[in-house]
Amino acid sequence: MKKCVLIVSMFLFCCLASAQEGAVLRSVEEKNKELQTLRKQGEARKLENRTGLTLSAPEVGFDYLWGSPSEIGSRKDFNVTQRFDLSTIVGSKRALSDARNRMVDELYGVERRRLLLQVRFLCVNMVYNNIRLQEMNRRLADADELAKVYASRLAKGDANVLEYNKAQLNRLLAAGRVRQVEVDAESLLSELVLLNGGDSIHFDAEQYEPISLPENQDSFYAEVEANNPQLHYAMAEVECGERQLRLNRTDACRRSLPGIWVSGSPTRI
Repeated sequence: MKKCVLIVSMFLFCCLASAQEGAVLRSVEEKNKELQTLRKQGEARKLENRTGLTLSAPEVGFDYLWGSPSEIGSRKDFNVTQRFDLSTIVGSKRALSDARNRMVDELYGVERRRLLLQVRFLCVNMVYNNIRLQEMNRRLADADELAKVYASRLAKGDANVLEYNKAQLNRLLAAGRVRQVEVDAESLLSELVLLNGGDSIHFDAEQYEPISLPENQDSFYAEVEANNPQLHYAMAEVECGERQLRLNRTDACRRSLPGIWVSGSPTRI
């Protein structure tokens, strides 16, 4: 069952959207609060992943020596020490940072796809509800016409009160169905507005977009795989783990060796 739902979801996401649905998707992607938060968090994480890639701050030393005896004069020594991290030199940390940033991008892609797929399902339900509303309004118009006919016949004596009451009840039931569909439409629209960041949005499509099934399932699955952010995120996660392991090994080797220091010669003044 879950596999069928996943296949339907992938197929629905790969299908072309109508012009109106496309406008809805673009609006939601721009205004959705969750996606806005994820974008800001992603930028912050990328900056965090870049920390530690530059050289550490140099150390500056100063010594003031009083001459003894005073005839030899005082001496001032300045020295600068800079530590070089071997793993930074070979680029391991930078490669790991790039891998982590790709994970951030792919994670955003996963959440973006999930949200937009939710919007597409919502649009499909709204189209269905709009079609239902059309049909219920047609039935209500027929029920109104029938009620008028029986009211006229009752006035002329061609119908009895029972038939008249049945026609009125049928009209009330039809009006109740219309109202129920209108409530469903308002609920769906409210959900869409919420996904749109609270801004009003218009969607009144009453037709499904024609969908053609893929002729070649292998090429269809290959396309889905190439555009699947969940798979890309998993691959980026594996790459990040491998690079972290290599960096740990490099650090372990570095710790077993003396630190590399470059020092400026003391300057006497």
